Amino acid sequence: MKHREMAGKVFHPFLLARRENFGLEQPNKSEVHAWSTSLETDANTLRSLSSKLSTDELFRANRFNSELHRRRFIVARSTLRILISRYLNCGISSIELIYDAKGKPSVKKPTTGLTFNVSHSHELALYGFGNSRAIGIDIERVRTDVSELAIAKRFFSTDEIEKIESLSDKDRRKAFFSCWTRKEAYLKAHGIGIGGGLKSFSVTCGHDEEVRLIKGSGVENWEMLALIPDSKYTAAICVEGKGFDISCRRLKQE
Repeated sequence: MKHREMAGKVFHPFLLARRENFGLEQPNKSEVHAWSTSLETDANTLRSLSSKLSTDELFRANRFNSELHRRRFIVARSTLRILISRYLNCGISSIELIYDAKGKPSVKKPTTGLTFNVSHSHELALYGFGNSRAIGIDIERVRTDVSELAIAKRFFSTDEIEKIESLSDKDRRKAFFSCWTRKEAYLKAHGIGIGGGLKSFSVTCGHDEEVRLIKGSGVENWEMLALIPDSKYTAAICVEGKGFDISCRRLKQE
């Protein structure tokens, strides 16, 4: 199977009557699982999801002044905990997450080789899961009020800027968001944010190019793939090591 293909991976519905009432088999070392979920929900469901958060996460949720951002945080984090619990076949309350010095989370308890990364934009959250390999994922809603070339010249590498400059306005917007999500996914896989050096490596971003890292120290040790969780969003996943099979599923209430 070719993983550096130009077309992105589409997400298929995963129907469930209740968010926590299903079982999952963990990805093996040659597999990666990607999930998406809507962050929209009603008040009753939100209260139920809030009960699944840790004390620290509830504290963080309650610090939001905006009810919109609070709701999105609760749905995104509770869904993460539900997915982890289904992979590990354990109670949600038994899951303990830890954060490294740069803020990247991982599962401390129960002991597991399951790795993950999370991203969300507007009303959509994206999750990536692997087995004993670093993983990064990023999603962005495509916007029309962004000065693509100006931002690219500030943050992107010379190769990426030249590619984006050469495109029409319509293709330039697509390339910009493709470039941004791919670079974010790579940095997140390393456990660092955009301050970690967006200009220090290059990715392909044209619709006519294979999805891959093309320049930078150590980029040959990583694989990258474009994702299509929704027609209004652009996303990418980056995985440590070479070769993987991916399944992409969208949590959907029946």
